[in-house]
Amino acid sequence: MHRKEKRIVIALSILLAVVLGIAVKFYIDYKAADKRAIHVSNSYVDKNKELSNKIEAVDKRINELNERYYEDKLSKLLGAEQIISLQKAQWKYSLKANETPFTENHIYIHSRDIVLTLTESQKEEKVLPISMHKKGSLVSGDDKDNFYDHMIIKSDIPFEKKVQIYNNYTNVFYSFKNLSVGTVITLVLSEPLKDRLNLHFDRLEIIVDKIDENS
Repeated sequence: MHRKEKRIVIALSILLAVVLGIAVKFYIDYKAADKRAIHVSNSYVDKNKELSNKIEAVDKRINELNERYYEDKLSKLLGAEQIISLQKAQWKYSLKANETPFTENHIYIHSRDIVLTLTESQKEEKVLPISMHKKGSLVSGDDKDNFYDHMIIKSDIPFEKKVQIYNNYTNVFYSFKNLSVGTVITLVLSEPLKDRLNLHFDRLEIIVDKIDENS
């Protein structure tokens, strides 16, 4: 009986070793297949990305050629002054103090708080090639220049500046708080900004002449 039990134990051990060997081989094969699948997947992703990049490059090139063709046709159909006028017409600029636009070289304000708003906007529907469209802005498409840098605020009074950029317009807010009667804030405009605002003055003044406590 003891010998029979030993044989059973040996047989079970052999069977266990065989099963374990099969399991190990299955695991190794599974990992190898998994690696191959990952490799195939990565290869597919890489090729798909490469194809997408090529398509994007072709689309970009086609757009560039279309833009160049359109720009060339417009240059032949219209004179230089007409093109400049059309370019500028795509952009608008405004300057307000507490929602009151400047029509003279000064504005009287009846509040302790002033929010000066300088806005640049462009038409949503672009009728010109992008390169020509950008040249119509105040800074002529120069990425190193900002339209709001064309206005200098001359005042010892501290203020908070906030820039809000959207798809087709940009607002720049200058906030002054707790002002007193007699406060004068002077603005100096560049010649291009003055022209875009349709003003005849390059120096503007905001004057707090009285305080409306209900405002």
